[in-house]
Amino acid sequence: MVIKPRPHRSDQVLWFIIGFVAVIWLTRLDAHWFQFTHGMTLLVSLVIVALSEAWPIELGRGHVSLSAAGFVSAFLVGGLTAAFWVLLIGTLVGWLKRGFRGILTVANLALLVLTLGVASSVFHLWNGSALIGIPLFALTFLVVNHLWVDFYYWLRDGTLSRQDIMRSVEWDGLGWALSLPLVAIYVLLLKAYNAWWVGLLGLFAYGAVTFLLTFYYQTRIAHEATRRTARASEAIAAANDQVELLTRVKDAFADVVGFTSFVAYLKHPITGILERSITVHPDATLPYPDEFIPDEKGLTSWALATHTAEFIVDSRQSRSARPSPTDSHPVVSGFILPLVADRKICGVIVVGHDYAYGYSRYDFEMVQVLADHTAMAYGKWMIQEEAVHLSRVDSLLPTVYNYRFFREVADERIRQSSSRGLALAFLDMDNFKTVNDRYGHFTGDEVLRRFSHLVHAELRERDVLARYGGDEFVVLFDNVDEAGVLAALDRIQERLSHERWMDLDVVLGVSCGYALYPNDGKTPETLLNRADLRMYANKVQRKANIQIVPSR
Repeated sequence: MVIKPRPHRSDQVLWFIIGFVAVIWLTRLDAHWFQFTHGMTLLVSLVIVALSEAWPIELGRGHVSLSAAGFVSAFLVGGLTAAFWVLLIGTLVGWLKRGFRGILTVANLALLVLTLGVASSVFHLWNGSALIGIPLFALTFLVVNHLWVDFYYWLRDGTLSRQDIMRSVEWDGLGWALSLPLVAIYVLLLKAYNAWWVGLLGLFAYGAVTFLLTFYYQTRIAHEATRRTARASEAIAAANDQVELLTRVKDAFADVVGFTSFVAYLKHPITGILERSITVHPDATLPYPDEFIPDEKGLTSWALATHTAEFIVDSRQSRSARPSPTDSHPVVSGFILPLVADRKICGVIVVGHDYAYGYSRYDFEMVQVLADHTAMAYGKWMIQEEAVHLSRVDSLLPTVYNYRFFREVADERIRQSSSRGLALAFLDMDNFKTVNDRYGHFTGDEVLRRFSHLVHAELRERDVLARYGGDEFVVLFDNVDEAGVLAALDRIQERLSHERWMDLDVVLGVSCGYALYPNDGKTPETLLNRADLRMYANKVQRKANIQIVPSR
């Protein structure tokens, strides 16, 4: 038996709206569905609604539709039935441009029709007084429409923020505020002259308002955004270290485009891992992993693989933009910005909002500029860090420090040491010269790499391993006593004694000696000299196969 899934309550609401509106409008006895007057007005109104639905005015964080100017003009001149047809046909034409999204699109149209009928009833309560009726018509339309829309999204998502509600009301309110003056101008001219050219004048007024509003906004916002972007880019380029760089990058994105969520993954200059370096998120539980490992499914991984920035308009509507379980962009609208320096990925920034249509194409251009400057600044810092790291490590063994850096660390630890114990140890491989003589220096280098790896596995994070020279190594043990040092050295010798050295016919091991600070000395030279003497004593004992713990 196949159990059919039950429809979600939000879908049930959509079907209810569609069915309810169909019954109400189809049973109207006084509709006079096909009796039209004022043909020019209907045509002009239809064109305005169609254009507004197909190409709303993009204003940065949202868009404004002037479709109210069309169907309200039709309502005032031709009545409710005329407004119904203008709204219906104009919206259907708009679908050709904006696309059809199934039941949600049909329900949205049904809701507009229902709201039109309710607003019409409120208007007629005032006996057709336009001075009071039109503002009430607009207010009723806004309130009823948004109540239903907010109720639907609350059922669908389980939550609804006041920020989302206010933002939606703000943009629709602006659309009505711009539309009603156009309606007043058109209706007054039509009553005064009642000529065909009034319709053309109405279209001209609509086009002029749309053009001037778009031009004004684009010019003003472009100037402000360019100024802020230039200032932010200069601040990013002038950062002196990684902490300051991250702070300035976050502030730059907040100032230029704003965000609800912000995360930056930067590549570690040594390990090459993308590590989460800075995060801004409204919830206590961060949805971003500490390390980002690209996979084959996530959109962030795709952006990194192609070195291409991604613009997410509404991840809920686009299947390709929905985050996978391993992705790193739980945003509804925003950007995924790979940081590319010298054609190599050095990080990625994910910035966005928890609501749809939060950004414009112009914002996309601005954040790409910020991302480019961030990549250049961080790439420069990575080169500096790599240079510093290379100056500290052994040229043959990149995971082992050189002796010069070891001395710097030892001096610093001794200066900082108060109550915690420190110890220095000398390690010298047994019979290593035989490996070089029999198998060559290439095999000897491989043995040294394996040796350093095995020793590292027995050390703690704060312990420091360095190559003294040849097959001799030194270790700094931090916060340790004599028993701890002896235990660590014993583990190292035990592990190396059981190692199969690439099937070499040579018995390899390690001789060890140690010195404690401050009992055996107070300078690195004194401590290393004492550890060296104990190491030679241990080597003699090992050659004689006498297992004696080194004594003081």
